[in-house]
Amino acid sequence: GAGSYLWTIPSNLPQGKTYRVGIQAYTSDNSGYSTGSAADFAVGNYFRLNVGMIGLGLIYSPNYQIRCDGSFPNSPQRCAETYDPGTQLTLTAQASPGYKFGGWSGGCSGAGSVCTFTVNSDLNLIANFTTAGINLTAAPPSATVVAGQQAQYSLDVTPDGSLAGNVTLSCKGAIRRYI
Repeated sequence: GAGSYLWTIPSNLPQGKTYRVGIQAYTSDNSGYSTGSAADFAVGNYFRLNVGMIGLGLIYSPNYQIRCDGSFPNSPQRCAETYDPGTQLTLTAQASPGYKFGGWSGGCSGAGSVCTFTVNSDLNLIANFTTAGINLTAAPPSATVVAGQQAQYSLDVTPDGSLAGNVTLSCKGAIRRYI
């Protein structure tokens, strides 16, 4: 039947850690059981920091207490932690190859990849990563030459974010006749 159970948290549990209560119910002959779990809880007066991302990249704290890596989702992730009120934290966002960092949302703001803040409440921070590209500019944008002469252009190729590799350019000319 239905019922409730009151559980007292043992006094020897270290504070600042997150715990989970597991519940198991057995049949009267111990032949089977079902199991479930209650929500996580922390011992003491602590706030929870949850870190997430849009796109691919790495978010980490200097001591790696937070290390959330979107490029390797099967590796051990530490995207959440509990902290004492007033704790100063610094998180760094690093874009994966082919992405660039676009800014923070939640408890951090701005486009800088380093975010320093004080934990005074539960926080949900999001690092936004966008796909990178190549910026190509030509100078001059157009030129007029006499038949048989050459035109010279200066090309500036600048990769966005952490984009790396080789660039191959091919030139094609078009003859336009203006009357």
